[in-house]
Amino acid sequence: MIQKVTHRQIVLIMMLLSLTGTLLQPHAQAIFYAEQHAYLSYVPVVLIMLTSMYMLSRVQRRFPDRDLFESMVERFPFLGRVAGFMYIAFFSLCLPEISG
Repeated sequence: MIQKVTHRQIVLIMMLLSLTGTLLQPHAQAIFYAEQHAYLSYVPVVLIMLTSMYMLSRVQRRFPDRDLFESMVERFPFLGRVAGFMYIAFFSLCLPEISG
């Protein structure tokens, strides 16, 4: 059963990924000690997050009945499978090491 990802879910996912990613990275400690002008380091993060949300919503509009993996494989058969494998491998192999 294919479920459509809503715009609200995309926003929540991106907020979750950006907040947890920035809290785990070494630059988060540098921002803590920077005191003055530390807010400038969040500008690139917000720009990247907004760009990725825009691209995800465009893909969802272009392929309304498919999830992200299916749309990648349909558009680029080989590279879509490689990108999907790398995505799954990252979350299954690298993420447990970061959180543990």
